[in-house]
Amino acid sequence: MKQELLLKRNILVQAIQQKLDGQLECTVPNGGLNLWCKILRKVDANELLEKAIQRGIVFVPGGVYGSTNHYVRFSYAQPNRDSLKKGISIFADVLGGCQ
Repeated sequence: MKQELLLKRNILVQAIQQKLDGQLECTVPNGGLNLWCKILRKVDANELLEKAIQRGIVFVPGGVYGSTNHYVRFSYAQPNRDSLKKGISIFADVLGGCQ
C-alpha cells in the first residue's frame, strides 16, 4: 500500500507540474495521503471550490484548517491513477477561469 501511495503522489505531482507549472507551489510529503499547494496568485479558494464541484472534482481549501485562502489540499489516497491526472486537468481549467 505504501508503494501505491507513493506512486499516486508522484502522478499527482507530475500532473501539477505539467498542467499548473508556475501557478502552484507544492510541498511534496515523504508519506501521508495529501499534497498541500499554494496558489501563487490571489484567488478566492471557496469560489474555486464551488466551480470545481460543478465540474466533478473536490479539494480542500486551506482555510478549513486555519491557513490562508491561497492554500489547497489535494488527496491522492482514494482516487485512482487516471482520476488524479484528469482531476488536475479540470482544476487547471477552473483555476484559469477564476479571478
